[in-house]
Amino acid sequence: MEFQMGYAQYFLNNYREALDYFSKARELNPEDEDTLSFIRQCNMAMPLTRRVKEFWNWFVENEEKLSGMMCPNSMEEADAFIEFISKGTNLISEDMHFNIGGDHEFTFSVEGWPDLFIIYPYIISCMPECLKGKWKFFPFNPGKVGSFAYRVHDTDVDMGKIMVKASYDEKRENFNIRYYDKNLCALPEENSDGNFHVILELVLGEGVSFKYVNGIERASGIEEGMIALSGLRQHIEETVKSHGHEFFENPKDVYTGYQLTPKESDELRFDVIVGSTCLSSIVADYYHGSTEIFDHADGFGVQALYMVFQNGVGEDNILNFRHDLEDRITEEILEPGNLGVITGGATGTEYSYIDLFVYDLRAFVKKVIPLLDEYPEYSFYISDFIRNGRIHQLTEAASEAIPYTKENKEEFLAQIEKWNDMEKFSKCIKALEDIPEAEQDYDMVMLLVRAYENYAILGDNGEEPEDDEKERALNKALELLESIREAGESQAGWNKRMAYAYQYLVEQEEKAIEYAKRWAELDPEDSSAVAVINECNEELEKRKIKCESCCDDDNGDNKSIAPEMYSEDEIDIIEKHIEHYYGNFEFVFHEKVSPDIHVDICLIPPSEECNWYTLVTMGMGAHLMNVPNQLKEDQLERAELVICLPEYWKLDKEHLKDEKWYWPIRLLKELARFPGENNTWLGWGHTVSYDGPLSYTTELCASILINPPCGNIGGNTCTLPDGEEVNFYQIIPLYGDELEFKLKNGTQKLLDKMNDNILLVNPHRLNVLNQIDIENPLVELK
Repeated sequence: MEFQMGYAQYFLNNYREALDYFSKARELNPEDEDTLSFIRQCNMAMPLTRRVKEFWNWFVENEEKLSGMMCPNSMEEADAFIEFISKGTNLISEDMHFNIGGDHEFTFSVEGWPDLFIIYPYIISCMPECLKGKWKFFPFNPGKVGSFAYRVHDTDVDMGKIMVKASYDEKRENFNIRYYDKNLCALPEENSDGNFHVILELVLGEGVSFKYVNGIERASGIEEGMIALSGLRQHIEETVKSHGHEFFENPKDVYTGYQLTPKESDELRFDVIVGSTCLSSIVADYYHGSTEIFDHADGFGVQALYMVFQNGVGEDNILNFRHDLEDRITEEILEPGNLGVITGGATGTEYSYIDLFVYDLRAFVKKVIPLLDEYPEYSFYISDFIRNGRIHQLTEAASEAIPYTKENKEEFLAQIEKWNDMEKFSKCIKALEDIPEAEQDYDMVMLLVRAYENYAILGDNGEEPEDDEKERALNKALELLESIREAGESQAGWNKRMAYAYQYLVEQEEKAIEYAKRWAELDPEDSSAVAVINECNEELEKRKIKCESCCDDDNGDNKSIAPEMYSEDEIDIIEKHIEHYYGNFEFVFHEKVSPDIHVDICLIPPSEECNWYTLVTMGMGAHLMNVPNQLKEDQLERAELVICLPEYWKLDKEHLKDEKWYWPIRLLKELARFPGENNTWLGWGHTVSYDGPLSYTTELCASILINPPCGNIGGNTCTLPDGEEVNFYQIIPLYGDELEFKLKNGTQKLLDKMNDNILLVNPHRLNVLNQIDIENPLVELK
């Protein structure tokens, strides 16, 4: 019953609810592999990045209540406090442990799980700015200085009386600890050892204890060479350093080398000769056939993975190549997006491996594939960090591509299907267009049409192309379809492709419906034809309503419909979010006439912390943008916009009559309406170009959207009462060649060339493509 309920919830995309049912099913039948597989699928669908965002949003929303509960007056109040906090931490994982107290101090506890030394620092790195300065978060117990009381099994233990002797193992770089305390050692040995482990974590800190304490042993009395427990941490640190080693407080910062003897096996990683890791537990689990660490990390939405590629493809030193690739993945993918860490790597006789902890697998794969495509001599794969885990091909070496010949047509077509499944549509296009014209039969042309349409609608690796590129691809598909009209117009597949091409071209829904109806007649069993007809009719109806709102009726009166607006509860949440993250707004530019959406602009004046004006739209997010289906889960349909102006900017009523000062406000309003007017969407990295300069005072002629200057998850996203998210993006005006550079090289490459000065609008700023390495002061308008 539990499994069936989980199964139903999973296919309704209710992953959290499905996970609850599957977890209960696993308790009843721990050996069932299907249940475990679904648990892993649910956790992958709820990546750590999303869970952390939900946790911090919850914390910010409840911060006032949490502060008020900090000093409970009874055990009942203390229990209620912990239960309430657990509602927030459970958004990440029910396996989270923590301590809270003191002056707003919140300490996570790893409880002996090595993966949490990686996961908890990431969670804290996402803490919203508004909490900093008041709340202090620690990724694990840092240790206590001084003596304190400890009571266990009705026995009082004085920390100041515990004596210890630490024996250093230089080869392993850790210690064996003998301990003695009269009261503690009066307990049964199992109890005294267990409690001494807890005491060590309290005194040394969880990181130091985990890294440097190998074993403990109870002594029968005080022995020569024993020191007070309070001095043990200093003794460990001094001993480690005296042997020429660096002292670490977090085990994740320590990479340990290992050597293995390759074995005859078809399994991956059994060819490993040397490797290094900061998470030796998961390496050990792999070779012992255990999935303990993997599944524990998976329970937090973290994917423990390794990337694998074959050695010896044009590289004299494969180890150097692996290290260089690790650096690029870290510097260009993981660190900028805060998507994970490299936990180690290994080199074998046949393959090389890069070990990873990834916080959002989908986002990571989407970003890493273009980087790996720069190495066409390699095929890259990614696998779960467990024996016989799921393995997925990321890229394919050029040498493995099968060119078309009459003799290998079957293998060639299988390759095209493989690339199509991998969303390598550009590769499909190139391979199919390379076929000699004499061999381009009807089926080959249809495959090429499919590749062009998939490229336009989906994009390679989920990266949707720019609008002009999308239009070019769809028109090419139509050109190809017209070339085979005689053979195809009586075929369902041909009409299907015509319908899709017209559906995704701007304002061509009526033609799409025409071909979709013919498609439905020829293939009544295919419900997709009816879906296309319904979707196109919906778009036509929206456009009709919009058109009618601007036309006169029979009496000459102007017809109008109510603009899209937030509900009262939603606007209240948005206002509080803006004030919380961007500052109190003393003035709002209220919109008097709203043809489609009602866009107000909040004006946050300069302050000591932020010496500039911040303008934030309030109303754009009432409209649900037309986000591609493959991105629906990312909740990108709603957005608000931010622009930052230097403190000298004139924003009074009289000056705003001049375009020299008004254009940033006009830009906010135009971009806020752009998605609705064009049935599209705007998000991070999107650019919009204009026919000319944004104002007569500047040569800036385009815009790009990036994350706002607050730079934290809480400020970038506002959660509405129904759980939907509104994303905040900052507008950065661009020069024409900056836009061209971005279109050729991508958003991140352009951002890498920018400095913080770019965040404030400066009509006369230096072009980032021409900047030398000096500061660029703002040029004040007169």
